[in-house]
Amino acid sequence: MNKINLIFFSDNRYREKIYSVTNLRILSFEIYKFFILYAYLLIIQKISQFFFFRFFFEFNFNFYSFIKIFTYLLLIDICYYIIFKSNPGIKALHELIINSIFTANLIRLISLFILFGLIYFCTCIFKSLMLRLDFEYVSKKYNLDDDDDYDEEYNKYNRYNYSDYILTISFSFILFFYMIQKMQIFDTWPTLNLGRINNFKNKLFIMLKNIIIISFPSFFIIYVFLVFFYRTIFVFDLSFNYTSLIVILTNIFFMCLNCINNFLCSPINYITNEINTYDKLIKKEINFMKEENFYICHHLQNIKDLYEYPRDIKFNMIMINFENLKYLQKKIIYFINAINSKYNSSYNKKNYYYYNPNDKIKYICSKIFGFFDYSSNKILQRETSILNLKFIIQILGNVLIFISDAKINKTNEEKYKDCKDFSYFFMEKLIDIDEILVNLLQNRGISENIRNEMQKLRYIIKHYFDVIRNRQYNNQFLILMPQKIQTIINGNKIY
Repeated sequence: MNKINLIFFSDNRYREKIYSVTNLRILSFEIYKFFILYAYLLIIQKISQFFFFRFFFEFNFNFYSFIKIFTYLLLIDICYYIIFKSNPGIKALHELIINSIFTANLIRLISLFILFGLIYFCTCIFKSLMLRLDFEYVSKKYNLDDDDDYDEEYNKYNRYNYSDYILTISFSFILFFYMIQKMQIFDTWPTLNLGRINNFKNKLFIMLKNIIIISFPSFFIIYVFLVFFYRTIFVFDLSFNYTSLIVILTNIFFMCLNCINNFLCSPINYITNEINTYDKLIKKEINFMKEENFYICHHLQNIKDLYEYPRDIKFNMIMINFENLKYLQKKIIYFINAINSKYNSSYNKKNYYYYNPNDKIKYICSKIFGFFDYSSNKILQRETSILNLKFIIQILGNVLIFISDAKINKTNEEKYKDCKDFSYFFMEKLIDIDEILVNLLQNRGISENIRNEMQKLRYIIKHYFDVIRNRQYNNQFLILMPQKIQTIINGNKIY
């Protein structure tokens, strides 16, 4: 009983609560998914009996097959959670696979292999529920038992087996890549946190639109593939059923992933026996280098939310208290120093590649090996991952706006004077991060998707610069600004 309480209901220590609440959320998600998935499959089965839909597919399941499907999806969710919370911030799928093979993270590597295997078996179960994909039905419809019709010992029976296996493994790869990509997107931890029901309604509407978006290209690709294998253009029925299979699977995985991300990434209340005040949350010491990004992100998200907007005078006084801002400054310094250290180390080793234009072979080889060179990506991984930097940027911007707008028991002039050192610090660090991102964008060792993520971070910084510029014009909360800050406030670039 004590072990169950520790896994699901621990609220003694801050770190334990984040993980126990997450475990409880996953448990509740699985319960609610059990009923919704059953209803979804029942609807699919019912509509497949109508003439119009039966033209495209026939679907039939029973409670036993549903339990098998749910069990596989449950195991997939557990593997997804393990990979999600232990992901060091790798954004390229091929980089994730290469790193999982060549770095000593056995748990992540095993989870990836198990995850793909589970997705493959889940795909096979769903295929077995598609009545017109059953071999006996296909054999009768396409005369696969006729052994006289073959070309170089490659008869129709083998064509069905090979084509079916290739399509099944391809569907599994697509779903696997989609899951890995989903946990790496920029807005996995959204600024606006939707409630469970609102999130489900929102994703349900998107899922219905995706049916049309996915169906047409999928059908075309599958049809061309089957024509190649069966050597006949009359494979419409088979193509429609395989298309329906991938649409059903994609919708299920789409809903499951988006809903579980909503459970995993929503803020967790920090109130525990260890931390029960705003001060204690800000002053909480965390080993950012050793902790998982999942824990770090929840902590940074909690701090970011504290400075989202001013409240009553008592709360505002606590937030801009000298000691609290000093602890916050200490945390910001850690991340700035960490990314600077990684950047300097990477720059000293290798930053640009120069080649002789006449040496085409060397250039082509360098491009091939450069595809697998992610040395500079490590600058934006682990404690300095894109997601952590996003929260740091939001904390810096929110604190500056908070200092400008918060009403306390002092005049604005007194408040701005008391906070001027912190205002300069947070503003300069926001500029420093922007400059680091600009330099990193020119680094050839950064993968394209990381480059895109950095551009999104720069858009967030630009937004904060615009808001801070507006606050400065109205409130003049930055006093005696150094040239670096003046350039930003005046709306000019400094590089």
